[in-house]
Formats: sequence, structure tokens, C-alpha cells
Amino acid sequence: LQELFLSRNPITQLPPSITQLALLRTLALDGTRVFSLPVTLPDLLDLKDLRLDLDDMVFPPAEVCEEGVHTIMAYLRKIGSAALMGALDMSNTNMHEV
Repeated sequence: LQELFLSRNPITQLPPSITQLALLRTLALDGTRVFSLPVTLPDLLDLKDLRLDLDDMVFPPAEVCEEGVHTIMAYLRKIGSAALMGALDMSNTNMHEV
């Protein structure tokens, strides 16, 4: 599966199994109630098009999401690796608040 359009559905979260869609290139979540993305999302190495309602995003913050898929994935990777390393490096994530 390369494209998954979940737009305008009442879903509230992505299942952990979303990362099993290894070839996923497009994920449309606009019009949903998904306000938080899983830190495992960067496991989708081919994901290039991620459609979100930026005003409603909580995690990652909207200012990170505004920068696009690359920045979102970098942010999620940093958060995910923090649990393993015991340190959190948020350099170059375009955050405006902590």
C-alpha cells in the first residue's frame, strides 16, 4: 500500500501497526481527530506526503508540522531516541516554546 487516505473520519489515533505499511508514501489525516503522531512514524521511510490539520496538532507542535514531513520525522526521531539514550537534543526543530 502506497497511499492511505483517512481524511474526514472520526479516528483519534494511528495504530502502532501503521509502521508495517513499509511502502507508504502518502498519509492523509486532514479532517480527522488525530492530534498526536506516534514516535514510530519515522519507520515509514518512504513517507513523503503527510496531510494534517495543523491548527489542531498537539504532538508534534503545529510549528514543527508547518515545516513539512522532513522536519516532522526529524522531530519524532529525536523524541523517540531520547527514551533510549536518556538525553533529548531538540536542536534545529523550529520549536518556539518548550
